[in-house]
Amino acid sequence: MNIEMLTAKIAFGSVQLRNYSDWAESLLDQGNESENIMILASFGLDKNIDKYEIETYFEKCLSELKLKLPTREKALKIYAKQLCIELLQENILVKKAIDDLSRLWSLTDYEEPLFRIWDELSEDIYFIENEEHGAFWNSGLTKENQSTYIKEFAEQFLQLLELKLPENFWQLSYCESCKYIGKLTIETKIEWLPVTKFKFFKFSTEHLVNYAACAKCLTPYPLTMTDFTGRKKYLKMAKILTNNPL
Repeated sequence: MNIEMLTAKIAFGSVQLRNYSDWAESLLDQGNESENIMILASFGLDKNIDKYEIETYFEKCLSELKLKLPTREKALKIYAKQLCIELLQENILVKKAIDDLSRLWSLTDYEEPLFRIWDELSEDIYFIENEEHGAFWNSGLTKENQSTYIKEFAEQFLQLLELKLPENFWQLSYCESCKYIGKLTIETKIEWLPVTKFKFFKFSTEHLVNYAACAKCLTPYPLTMTDFTGRKKYLKMAKILTNNPL
């Protein structure tokens, strides 16, 4: 148990008191044998661990070692990375991994869009499994391919974690028609809807509809970065433009 993973568990709310003593034991293995570390490690032998006492010695160890803990945001990203690795290695149930990953967005007070994609994937999985309708956020996801799709999704997420994404990344879209990457535009079109007024008389009424379109060629509904496929296209294009592996 390293300090990064311990901090990640604390941030996520899944830390167990024994994790603190496991961390202290790892420090002893590295030759750090201060009194505070030995006391913290000894709690692993205690069946009735006192929460206040173990957290007190944890703070003493941090102060003694002059350790600066990662920020909450970084800690949650560490936890997300570990969950994805376990998912890909099949060391965790897929449903458990997605449930935990989809919680991350709320733990950042809904301010980290990179975590939001797991919440949206969770919704789409619910839709297709209950046959309410097809996937809304992630194009191409079906009940038949979801196992492969989820693994590719996790691999992509690990890739995104390592990249410095543009500040406007989540406002970008990818147009499959002209290969343009940029902000989408909103267009308006007229639709005629049939309206029955009387039993033997029908007429149509004009109805204005707004829709998202490519800002360059105006093709309707380009792929956004909230869509797994949109991000996949973006990453592929970015790799070509930089001529470097992402």
